[in-house]
Amino acid sequence: MFIIRKDQIKNMQQSKEDQFIKKSRLFLQFKYPEKSKQFSDKQLNEVVKNGINRASAYDINSEQSVIAFLELMFSLSFDFDDHPRTIWTKTILTNDNLNESDKIMNILKKINT
Repeated sequence: MFIIRKDQIKNMQQSKEDQFIKKSRLFLQFKYPEKSKQFSDKQLNEVVKNGINRASAYDINSEQSVIAFLELMFSLSFDFDDHPRTIWTKTILTNDNLNESDKIMNILKKINT
């Protein structure tokens, strides 16, 4: 029988989070090369971590939806949910009747109309 200690679980979770941060950073560097150039890899990792935390505050936690949230940060503004020009997104993001995918889709629909 195998016994997994709490610290082993924590290390596995940290490893998975680190992999997601790296994957997100590489994606953003590929899709948004000009904006990404202003950051070192370490700084961009911090931007990603910040985005993950901000998305989580709106109950956006799946990898796909977090990536979409990060894309909104890069395409609208890094603080799009508090920026005066895009403050309307906060109403959608805080709507408890919407799941995370619907929140992202509603923002994208409004942007594209």
